Amino acid sequence: MYALGGQVAFADVPFSNAEYVAVPEEKLIPLPKGIDFQLAASVLIQGLTAHYLVSDSRPISQGDVVLIHSASGGVGQLLTQMCKIRGEQ
Repeated sequence: MYALGGQVAFADVPFSNAEYVAVPEEKLIPLPKGIDFQLAASVLIQGLTAHYLVSDSRPISQGDVVLIHSASGGVGQLLTQMCKIRGEQ
């Protein structure tokens, strides 16, 4: 499914801070062209957290009122953008 040498990221894998780690295929996230490892690493967990909050914790939809206590960090900024997008749909 993945090409040899293709760039991928992953999250929620035990011992992922090791130099080498075996990652189950279902945990791989293919990186689009133009997204390098540094960018992916800097936003992956923050993005997954924000996505969880608007999708699973309490699904946000058009017409919902959302209070975000702090939008100054990575999760808050992404959460604000995701709520805005969902409110426009």
